[in-house]
Order: sequence, then structure tokens, then C-alpha cells
Amino acid sequence: SGNKLAATAADAGKTITCTIANTWNQSSGTVNLVVSKTGTGSGTVTSSDSKINCGGTCSASYTPPISTTLTATPASGSTFAGWSGGGCSGTGTCTLNSSAAVSVTATFTSAYSFIIKGDFFSEGRAAIIWRNYSTGENSIWDTSTLYAPTRLSANLPTVSDINWELVGVGNFGSGVETDILWRHKTYGYNAVWHMTSGVATSEDLLPSVVDTNWKIAGTGNFSGTGNTDILWRNSATGANAVWHMSGITALSETLLPSVSDTNWVIAGTGDFKGDNTTTIIWRHLLYGYNAYWFMNGSTVSAAGSLPTIADTNWEIASIADFKNGTPSILWRNKIYGYNVIWFFNGITVTSITSLPTISDMNWKIVGPR
Repeated sequence: SGNKLAATAADAGKTITCTIANTWNQSSGTVNLVVSKTGTGSGTVTSSDSKINCGGTCSASYTPPISTTLTATPASGSTFAGWSGGGCSGTGTCTLNSSAAVSVTATFTSAYSFIIKGDFFSEGRAAIIWRNYSTGENSIWDTSTLYAPTRLSANLPTVSDINWELVGVGNFGSGVETDILWRHKTYGYNAVWHMTSGVATSEDLLPSVVDTNWKIAGTGNFSGTGNTDILWRNSATGANAVWHMSGITALSETLLPSVSDTNWVIAGTGDFKGDNTTTIIWRHLLYGYNAYWFMNGSTVSAAGSLPTIADTNWEIASIADFKNGTPSILWRNKIYGYNVIWFFNGITVTSITSLPTISDMNWKIVGPR
């Protein structure tokens, strides 16, 4: 009655903990079957008596015994890795016949590989990208020594037209490299630099979006395919949208819920749940509120608040995995040039670290986002 069990699964270096409930309703004489899903992939679990369709319905009450068979069906791009709990194992069906409450977990594994955004040097962590909006210089900080990062300005060409804004990073090619995404704030051109070990080796144009109220707000995995998709926000209307990408090709577009208060800006994205889904991070330009949207594909599955930073001179400059296998938020003070990282466990801030101050405010941190 109210007993809680914890199941832990590891996949591709990620540990996912799933807490599930075993419940018995003594007053009604019924017992509950609870189904949970975990892993880097996705799929559905159904029962032969149609009580479970998980999906949306992941628990059901039974007058003992629980007598049903569960079937796991992986989504496109995922595989079913197996059962745990309820006496079930393997990748076939799960047949239950129990007079007590039962909890069963189905593990789905993604067939796709996922890169660390901004990992230009294959170190398992992101580098920090800078752009000088006076000279057009661009620089990468190698964060292998986080507290004394190495500046590698020679690796990136200068782009003297400062109307070109560096707006995101992701894998827009056929390999596993992190590439750089650009947008021209006057003409609406969009382009990708393809990178190899932190060096720009080629470039491609993406479709133009001439309405410059549409800003590229970040990149993420909104389709579950491992491709890098592009997140847009309209600074005039508050509309939000995703381009679903395959390399440099926009396959389709999905609208997200609008946020009409345009003082809310999308600060970037990261995998804060540790399951290869995208979390969108928001900041309010007037009041310093910070918030998050957990995404399930292109659907907002949950939302919540982060600690408020009322001093709006502090800007979220980058969101990336700089250290410990989880996303961090990098802040820059636009008056004094201070730089600070928030480290997270899930969506909880666990520690704060200062980086070297860059007092030349022509230098802006522009990624990863």
C-alpha cells in the first residue's frame, strides 16, 4: 500500500531512474497494474484486455487476480530492449497472473546516436563559442580545463558582416561532428558551417526566412530521430515553431504553443531529463524569471520554474554539457563581463562556478544553444 520501488537502467552512458508505485486498494478489494517506460527510445505498451494503452493509460485496477498479457511495440527509430518487474524478462510478451499489485517496466532503446552539442574536439564536453560584434572575429574556448579554458581563435574564420549572427550548433551533416548555424538578421539568410575538429571545412545555405521577426532560438531533438532540428520564435507575435531537419534539408514544420508576452525569450535548449529529449529554457527580459518546458517530440509534456535572477544584466549565453554529462547554463553579465556556470542534476541547480571574466563587451558568448 503506497510501497515505492526504484528501477535503474543504463544506456549509452546515461543512467535513467524510474520510480514506480505498487498499490493495493484495500477498501475496494482491487489491485493495480502499473506500467512504466524507460530508456533512450520510445514506444507503447498495450494489454490483451485493453485496460492498458501506454501511451496515455499506464495503470489499471483489477479485481484479483491480474490476468493479462502485455505487448511492447517500439516506435519508429526505436527497439524494444526488454521487460523488468512482474516476473517478466526478455523481449517477447509479458504474461501476468497475480493476486497482488504488479509493476512492470518496458525499456525502449533509440536506434539513433546523439551528439553532444558543441563538442568540437570529441572530448565528451562542449566548447564555448564567442563572436566579436565589433570586428567580426570568432573564437572557440576549449573547455577541457574548465576553469582556465584555452582560446582557439585561429580555428574560426572572421565574418566581418556583423549582421550575420551565430545562432546555434548541431549535426547538420552525415557524420558525428558539431556544425555551426548562422542567420543574417537583415536579409533572413540561413547557413551552416560544417566543422571538423573545430575547423570550418565547408558551408551550405538553408532556406531563407525573410521575415526577420522570426529568430532562430536554438536547436534540439524534436523528432526523436537523432537529427538536429531548428527551433524558431517570432519576436513580434510570440509564435514558436520547429523545423524538422534531415541534415540541411527542412522536411516539415510544426507549430509549438505561442507565448504572446514577447518579453519571454527562448534562451536555449538541453537534454535536462537525460533521455535524449529536448528541454526548452526560457528567460523573462523584464523580471528575470526563468522557466522550462519539457518536450516530448514537439509536444510540451511539463513546465516549471527555475530560480529567478532579477538582475537582467545577467543573460543566459549558452546551454550545453560542459562537465558532468548533463546540461549546464552559462551566464554572462553584459555590464561587467563576468561569466558563471550553473551545474544541474536534472532540472535542479546543484553548484555554481565562475569562469574567467572577459571585460571587452564586444565579445559575446553565442553558443552552444
